[in-house]
Amino acid sequence: MTIETVTTPIDPPRRTRRTNPHPELSSQFDVKVGDTNGLHFLLGFLMVLDGQYVPGIWLPYAMVLVIIFVFVATWKAPVRRLAQWQWTAWVFVLLMIYVSVVSIVADSDSAAFAFSEVGGFDWARRALRISIVIVFAFFVGTERLEHSAVLRGLGVGLVFNAACHYLYISPHTYGIYLTGWLTDKNRAGLYYAVGGVLAQAYIRRPFPRILVGALTVAATWATGSRTSMIAYAMGMVWVWIISRQIGPLRWLSAGVMMWFIQFWEENYSRIGEFADRAGSDWFRARIDAASQLKLEGTPFQGLGLGQAYVTLDGDRWLFHNAYWTLLVEGGWIYCIGMVGLLVIVGLRPFSSGTRVYAEQVAQGATVALLICAWKLGEVFLTLPWALVFGLSLNLLLPKPKPDAEDSALQRMIDESAWRLHARDRGSGRRG
Repeated sequence: MTIETVTTPIDPPRRTRRTNPHPELSSQFDVKVGDTNGLHFLLGFLMVLDGQYVPGIWLPYAMVLVIIFVFVATWKAPVRRLAQWQWTAWVFVLLMIYVSVVSIVADSDSAAFAFSEVGGFDWARRALRISIVIVFAFFVGTERLEHSAVLRGLGVGLVFNAACHYLYISPHTYGIYLTGWLTDKNRAGLYYAVGGVLAQAYIRRPFPRILVGALTVAATWATGSRTSMIAYAMGMVWVWIISRQIGPLRWLSAGVMMWFIQFWEENYSRIGEFADRAGSDWFRARIDAASQLKLEGTPFQGLGLGQAYVTLDGDRWLFHNAYWTLLVEGGWIYCIGMVGLLVIVGLRPFSSGTRVYAEQVAQGATVALLICAWKLGEVFLTLPWALVFGLSLNLLLPKPKPDAEDSALQRMIDESAWRLHARDRGSGRRG
């Protein structure tokens, strides 16, 4: 009696569609040092060159590096998908189209020139720079660029920048105040306040957290930026206390925080070490007064990109208030859209408190950024903004499923098993 073994035919393993059309290009930038992407770490480290401009093109070295990394990362498949958060990308696209149209139809004599401390450029150049920063933020969020490596690199870079300043290796543009390669005191305050909060995201043990906190306090003090000091302090208060509270209590605490910041500014920001700031505070007040006059004369739709400056004594000065910058450049729609996206993604106003430490840090960094935007000039749509938004977005996106990963080793095993099965079936084993 002959019995034929009946085997169920199986199809060969289906290869998943390759989402990376040029893997050889992106793989050149995937240099691992332990568990960290070394080149992404280097990108974060070199962000301290945000105040040093490339001769001839009037772009900071840090921005040029970001452009290069963003270009290469376009060929790399994202680790996390936007999924239900795709709408944020579309809102950014619509806002950039809107502000570009506003800039086009604005009076050519007033809208064609945008001022920076190193030269002028037209609104289209500014729109391109902002667009690249937004793409960079999304690439950090979707892990085309490894956010942990970039943030670790930034932390080490800020320490290096401070060391170079006190060793007189880097520029001393503000005398005794810590600026280094960041050049500007406000920019340095922004980087150290926000970067100091972000650095806490990947520290697990208490002593290193305390050490990083102490170094950040010293650094923000050394910049001489009072706003960055209070921003870092309030950011860490949010991390440690407020982020854990349920919705209503969290926003009640936020209201108390806003009142405290205003109270501190009016009563304690000009005592002790800062008692001799009368001259600089007077000139800052002149800039703010002129900025407010320009803001009051701005139509609902704004004046166009590059118009957030005033002229005093024959020189142009950028706005100190980043919210006013958004209002003057793109009006209420642009301002509410940009700030609203940051608040929704960074602070999650409609969710309850969180116990996940990385989420607490992302919220604290968002708070620090929002406070810095009050007095430190251009804060929104900068590289620190991109890191805060990117980390916050990353923590909202769904984690990739392990069984959905296109593993080369797993494909090899599946294909070998299928070939063996097909050979056995073809030989018609009989028993």
